[in-house]
Amino acid sequence: MTPAGNLTRRPLIAASAAVALFGVGIAVPSTTSAIQADPRGDISSSCSVPSVPVGVKMIGKSRSDGVRYKSYKTKKNSPYSIVRYYKKAGKARGYRTTTWGGGATNLGAGAGSGWGVTMRKKNCGYVSIDAGAAKGKKTFFDVCKAQTSAITAKCEDYS
Repeated sequence: MTPAGNLTRRPLIAASAAVALFGVGIAVPSTTSAIQADPRGDISSSCSVPSVPVGVKMIGKSRSDGVRYKSYKTKKNSPYSIVRYYKKAGKARGYRTTTWGGGATNLGAGAGSGWGVTMRKKNCGYVSIDAGAAKGKKTFFDVCKAQTSAITAKCEDYS
């Protein structure tokens, strides 16, 4: 196998490990609808983050320490569908998924789900999306962009 062949397999192995680790199959909704991108989003830059879905409201943003961070809420989409949307839109823009996964629980007052994806594009850096919702409540999600995965870890400081 060529060295390039080895490199193209590693994201699949990492994604498979994330699926096994986070139990992705547990909370997959039985039906999912396609999410439409909001036409107001920035699509001009080759390094831009995919546009937010239609019907999403921004509730906060920050830019410091090499991190661009925005937070949103929506009634319309589940955490799983938000992450799947960004995963697909990121791939269309040339981003490679490095990790993704999530899960859910249906037990008691803490019932809900959480999903996340981290993507990378050479010369553009990393994009990390984390989404979560309590059962029957609004979905809140964060979109974070930084040059390195270490800096992307600072996104937790903003949420």
